Amino acid sequence: MNKKLNLIILIVFLSQVSLANEKVNGQVSKAKETISIDELEVSGLGLATVGMRVMHSFFGEGVIVDIAEFPDKTHTINVDFIDNGTKWLVPEYANLLPAK
Repeated sequence: MNKKLNLIILIVFLSQVSLANEKVNGQVSKAKETISIDELEVSGLGLATVGMRVMHSFFGEGVIVDIAEFPDKTHTINVDFIDNGTKWLVPEYANLLPAK
């Protein structure tokens, strides 16, 4: 394909992605706003705190760098894993353990 056609295809694709992100079930979606909190009680882990070293069965050892709380009081934990980079995890399903 020529460059002009590739550019047109890319522009159309990006405009469709933009529209898909703006509307959900016919309504304009709004990104969930979060606040950072310093600690969170997590089953199996105990009191999770920013700076705490943790272990995950797949990602290995890491450090909690942020704990986010959504308006509906659900949470995600951002862990910077030594060998796998940062990941946002849902605490109820992450099965994090304290690092030894």
